[in-house]
Amino acid sequence: MSHPSIDSTALPADDAEQNGSHSHRKKLLLEKPRAEEINKQLERKFQALKGITLYHSPSSPCSRRVRMVLIDKEIPYQTVEVDLLTGEQIHPAFLKLNPNGKVPVLTIFNIEGLPNCVLYESNVITEFLDTVIPNVHYGEHALYPTDPWERAKVKMWQDWELGLTDVSHPEHYFCLYVCLFVCLFD
Repeated sequence: MSHPSIDSTALPADDAEQNGSHSHRKKLLLEKPRAEEINKQLERKFQALKGITLYHSPSSPCSRRVRMVLIDKEIPYQTVEVDLLTGEQIHPAFLKLNPNGKVPVLTIFNIEGLPNCVLYESNVITEFLDTVIPNVHYGEHALYPTDPWERAKVKMWQDWELGLTDVSHPEHYFCLYVCLFVCLFD
């Protein structure tokens, strides 16, 4: 005998019809396998791949920053798009890559001359790439200055700019875009 809260016959007939308990229960039974399927898909999606892989979102300014460095340095890489709107960045499989639950993430596996690693935070990724992979057009480390003071100024600017992307203060990013628009079209 099943538990009364599970058995629809334990409900009064009018409540069962009003709440649609039969169809609701069937829907829940169908959703569980679907959730398991999605879980498996995301676990496969966020497995570390051989080579250089950028886990990103096209709408993320931080992801764009890393893509620009990869493109500028002509580094071959593959991408895995993370759907931020459906919350893929907080799935346990993604959190194994980045416990902060943010994009971008760059994984490097089985590349000769490079350590196997998982990097996150866009400024860390760009500096790492600039340090370990010389630029094919401009010589070594062309994106970051070698002079300590100049490099410190870059890091101060990056720290300030990164604060603008804080989702708890979207008005900062709006102000930045307004300022850029006025400067460009004034």
